[in-house]
Amino acid sequence: MENSEFTERLVKVEQSDKSAHHRLDEHDKDIKELKETNAILKNMDYRIGNMENAVEKINAKLDSNVQEKGKKWDKLIDYFFYALIAVLLGLLYTKLGLK
Repeated sequence: MENSEFTERLVKVEQSDKSAHHRLDEHDKDIKELKETNAILKNMDYRIGNMENAVEKINAKLDSNVQEKGKKWDKLIDYFFYALIAVLLGLLYTKLGLK
């Protein structure tokens, strides 16, 4: 009787061992897929970081272009103002007779 108990126990242990190995094989597959996904995500993070840097540079260039255009308008207004003053001074001199 002892021999049959050991045999039954051995069969149960072998079945449990097969089940455990099957689960371990599944986990190994999952771990491999997770590693691949992690590598892909790291690559994407690197690329997105590069894109963010490029967008920041583009924004900086656009801001500087807007500021330069504003400076051009300021210069144009200054020229009109100086021209108006010159015309007014010219009229003032002619009215006063200081030719």
